[in-house]
Amino acid sequence: MASDFLALLSRDFGHILESRDYVDLSIKSGKESDVKLFEAHSLVVCARCPYFKTILEKNINMNKKSSYFVKLENISPDIFEPLLKYIYTGSLPISKHSAEELLSLLLAAKELGLKDLVSYFQTRLVTHHSSYLLRNIISINKLATANSELFTVLDQYCKKIVDSQPSILFRSSEFTTLDEGILVSLLQRDDLQIPESSVFDYIFTWGLARHPSVDEDPGTWTAENVESLRDTLKECIPLIRWFHIPSCDFVDRVKIFEKLLPEELYYDLLRHYMVPNYEPTFIVLPPRNRSSQVVQILKQIVSADCARRNGRRSIAANESNKGKSTSCHNGLRSLSEKSNSQVSSKRTRRLYRLSDSEEESITAPLTRIYIENDRLRSVLLTRAQSNWLASIIQPNSPSTLTFTLLLRGTRDGFSSEVFHSLCTKVGPTITVARVALSNELVGGYNPLNWISTLDFDYAETDSSFLFALRGQQETGLVSRVTDTSTAVRYHKNYGPIFGGGT
Repeated sequence: MASDFLALLSRDFGHILESRDYVDLSIKSGKESDVKLFEAHSLVVCARCPYFKTILEKNINMNKKSSYFVKLENISPDIFEPLLKYIYTGSLPISKHSAEELLSLLLAAKELGLKDLVSYFQTRLVTHHSSYLLRNIISINKLATANSELFTVLDQYCKKIVDSQPSILFRSSEFTTLDEGILVSLLQRDDLQIPESSVFDYIFTWGLARHPSVDEDPGTWTAENVESLRDTLKECIPLIRWFHIPSCDFVDRVKIFEKLLPEELYYDLLRHYMVPNYEPTFIVLPPRNRSSQVVQILKQIVSADCARRNGRRSIAANESNKGKSTSCHNGLRSLSEKSNSQVSSKRTRRLYRLSDSEEESITAPLTRIYIENDRLRSVLLTRAQSNWLASIIQPNSPSTLTFTLLLRGTRDGFSSEVFHSLCTKVGPTITVARVALSNELVGGYNPLNWISTLDFDYAETDSSFLFALRGQQETGLVSRVTDTSTAVRYHKNYGPIFGGGT
């Protein structure tokens, strides 16, 4: 029967490193004033580290010396010391290290060819320091992309964030450093969840950052300044959904930058705002939420569903049914009366599915279609309590906030699969639950998207909160987030999680 004495072996090799007996290698780590000399054994580091094996084997073959010297200018002493200990002992105490230090350890492990540590450091960053990664998502994404073959964990993490929460890149303090290709791909998306006038603000800020000598005030621009900015923004300008910017925002925030817009586009916009029923000559991109298209598609889907229930295959609504108060037609009327801005494929009420052939002809561009239905309201919150929550979430204009029921546990189920199928990537949400055998309600507000992740992942926000309501009371208690870096937590096997726990 074999016994495992690896711990003893690790301990003894640690003693060898500390004793410095029989050392034949000096390693100078760092540069300028931050330098330290480490002594080691060439046999050990060659056996354990590909970088030293390559460097020292070359020197040993060329020069039969009794001692050797290696410089590591790109790795600071504080970073190299734990890595050298790992090379000897196979252990690495890193629980005390910050996200910045872990990132430096990752880069050093890459340079030294320590692939196991490269994988380990990435996993630890994603698992325990996601808030840091989110704050620095643009620079982390650049790093992961440049080393995509080695940094697979970071690369997948960044791609997931960019895919599910593209607005994070716009709100990042590093936004102005974003590569043009990535910015263009973001502008081509329909799910930014950012007002179009704000999109223009971001683009202008990004372009101006590439010309530090150009003043922010357009009144000071020279013809050369205008030409430079136009050239910088030439790939971005056509991708802004200009005709979906409200007229007030156009006057206040866009008009002053008319010099940057193609003349045809600018005068098209003026006529669009001033001339009723004007049809622009410039290409009009669809709104990012495709609301008007969704309304038409939803009407066809509801009609098709009604026809199926009554044994008919026709997609069009039967004219003989006009005036009848069926639930489907009530839903259609309600849908028609609502503003387009209130109808979105991500604001969920009820899911309708067609047969394969019908779905292919009608809903090919969409993966999910949800329909608002006034019957599906919360059975826990009263209208007064909903109004109170709206005033907490949006104090300046609570009346403009609407709530849409996504999931009811007694109707849809309480599993994590149901939660993520109905609530993932739908925008800000409120979770409400009744305390067993009481009339007390508890809940939480998440201003971000819920995401289904394989590993536990935190998201940072200072806007989330927990609340408690008792009975029919119209107001309750609110508990604000204290540690913003762990405000909400994600995992595919769990429902909504607020806070990091203790």
